[in-house]
Amino acid sequence: MERLTAQEESVMLYIWKLGSCFIRDILNEMPDPKPPYTSVASVVRNLEKKKYVTPKKFGTITLFSPRVKEAEYKRTFMSNVVQNYFTGSYKEMVSFFVRDRKLSKSDLQDLMDRKGRIINYKDINMITPILIYFLKVNLALAFLYICYRLLFRDDTFFRLRRGVLLSIYLIAFLYPLPDLSGWLSTQTSVAGIVGYYSGLLPKETVLTASNEIAASDWKETGLKVMQVIWLAGAGLLLSRCLAELFTVSRLHRKCRKITLNGIEVCILPEAEASYSFFGWIFISSDPHQRERLDDILIHEQTHVRQWHSIDMMAGEIICIACWLNPFAWWLKKEIGINHEFIADEQVMLAGFDKKEYQYHLIGVKHPNTAIANLYNNFSVLPLKKRITMLNKKRTNNARKVKYLALVPMAAGLLLLNNIDAMARVLNEKVAEVIQQPTALATTTVSKMEAANPLPPEKDKIYDTCDIMPEFPGGQNALLQFLAKNIKYPTEAQQQGKQGKVVVTFVIEKDGSITNAKVTQALYPSLDEESLRIVKSMPKWTPGKMKDGKVVRVQYTVPLTYRLQ
Repeated sequence: MERLTAQEESVMLYIWKLGSCFIRDILNEMPDPKPPYTSVASVVRNLEKKKYVTPKKFGTITLFSPRVKEAEYKRTFMSNVVQNYFTGSYKEMVSFFVRDRKLSKSDLQDLMDRKGRIINYKDINMITPILIYFLKVNLALAFLYICYRLLFRDDTFFRLRRGVLLSIYLIAFLYPLPDLSGWLSTQTSVAGIVGYYSGLLPKETVLTASNEIAASDWKETGLKVMQVIWLAGAGLLLSRCLAELFTVSRLHRKCRKITLNGIEVCILPEAEASYSFFGWIFISSDPHQRERLDDILIHEQTHVRQWHSIDMMAGEIICIACWLNPFAWWLKKEIGINHEFIADEQVMLAGFDKKEYQYHLIGVKHPNTAIANLYNNFSVLPLKKRITMLNKKRTNNARKVKYLALVPMAAGLLLLNNIDAMARVLNEKVAEVIQQPTALATTTVSKMEAANPLPPEKDKIYDTCDIMPEFPGGQNALLQFLAKNIKYPTEAQQQGKQGKVVVTFVIEKDGSITNAKVTQALYPSLDEESLRIVKSMPKWTPGKMKDGKVVRVQYTVPLTYRLQ
């Protein structure tokens, strides 16, 4: 980690304070007299080169997010300070502040009380992205499994079905990773979708100073409980899997081995069902099965040649990771059943009598639970489905075209994930809460660069410009104006109406407000109040381009009404 200059460090402090922000947001936080826009932009670019911030394009502007956590930076360079100036002793450092900076005993106690909470907040921030990722994975597994059941489950294209089932795993685990927000932000058709979707997202709970710590503690406890439950379940399932692998390995070493039709097989010591695991084929000592070794060998050879055990192991690993999701277990079951369909089909293609083979399946002893869980088996439930599929008429080849539906499914999940990410970023920059008139209203209002375009007029209307319009007195003045003038309609309160109203308007060259309209309605009286407050705004400082040209700029203001 490269040490920052004093100027870079001062700008980085604003970025840590704001979280995700534009350069204009940093300037708004700085005290007067403010530095030039280009100077701040240059410092932010240096921070990007030093890998302290991550840029994300939204059309012509860039959103910057901290890449290095404030606590991490302070911890790294505080260690250097302690080492260089206090001989590596934190005790000496504390003594210095007590002696020379008049740090009181109560101050020290307060710092010690805060230590635990600081660590807890850091841990929460580390856990949350992982939880979000796994939530997306599990939702995709559920969605794709339902699609599989509806589209592919009843045909006889068993090899294609195998490809679909394995693709479901790949899609579910990979689609949350690609970041297409830079490209999507340039697509005007996507902007409206992002704006609408942002309105559907749940809002952050507004906490007062008295209950903020309690809510954080509750969140921390909930995350820890979830983590413990998941780790306990995954640990037990992993232990079971390792035990089964050890059992089959030991059995392979101890079993008597013979050669049948040029194939080495292991004779099981007990009369249990035949099965295979990777390159090992285990044959039952049951006399009934020994009489029909030819079809059993073809069946198990199919599993071995097509590496079905890889599919089963992949399914087992995913079930361990997502053991709370029933769709993960159902997918693994579908994979195992489809393997048996493939192997049964090969037996029929080898010329064996269909009826005799079905009788053979019915007469075979069913495997125990452990074997059925991990390995490919000659006899696997449900037999009814296998027998039904053996007698089913082959599906018309023309219906193979439906397997192309997997492509738009994957594309849709990828698009939805990126729209979700973009909407959440935008929601961080829009209005939070308008309280009932019984309390002081607090609202955060910000521009949404991807607003629905207005009809073309004589002068071009810009979504963004180099120097954005500003409410007289800045954003704080805008908040005070809204808090003082907004009136939560009594009718809406009585009806329990709450939510978000989105108003789009144009800031003209003279700063006046025109073309105000509701682009996301909530309730008639709330929509009317939102329009009234927007239209009653005083003239803004108009937007400008780099060359000083005054331009018309379109703004979108989301206003959230929430009952106490």
